[in-house]
Amino acid sequence: MKLHTDNDHIFNQICEKIVGRIAITEAETRLLVEVATKGSEGHHFEVGCLWGATAIAVALANPRLNIITVDIMEGEYWAEGDPSVAMMTPTPEILLANFNLFEVADRITAIKAKSYPWPLILPQKCFSFFIDGDHSYLAVLRDWETAKAVTDKYILFHDYQSPLGWYKGIEVVIDYVVLKDIDWRVYEQAETLIAFERVNEYR
Repeated sequence: MKLHTDNDHIFNQICEKIVGRIAITEAETRLLVEVATKGSEGHHFEVGCLWGATAIAVALANPRLNIITVDIMEGEYWAEGDPSVAMMTPTPEILLANFNLFEVADRITAIKAKSYPWPLILPQKCFSFFIDGDHSYLAVLRDWETAKAVTDKYILFHDYQSPLGWYKGIEVVIDYVVLKDIDWRVYEQAETLIAFERVNEYR
């Protein structure tokens, strides 16, 4: 299978076609896609899916990866609407329609569940893990603990060092926990998306 290496095209394609929106920037999408293209056959896990755009980006970038995205799919935007798209409300049906629209529904599984406890049977592993769910300190810490237990190579966090300073829970977990973990190092940061790379084997 040929990898989709035109990162800008993926971002633009999603922006033009998706019902809803892509909730990361072009630069952040470029980093997510770069990480995805490094993967061989296996899985990419996500916490937080909203309109499904990041799962779609990974699926388009690397047809060898199967994506599992976990989201509680209730409250906040799921109940009140997304202010970035005229208060449109995401639904599981729209999510599936978006996967079909980009012809990647056969490789993306959306699970309606909390990310803690982790709903998949452990120790199912993944190549990469994208964290963009509940932004509170405890939730981010739990997602990090789950991710490092099941991830072979890359863990990504969204909304780190947000210019408006809204997401202190993410910053505290990364600054005081993740950056001190000797098994992981910063791979790259693009705006508020930061990627970590495993440097040591599972303990």
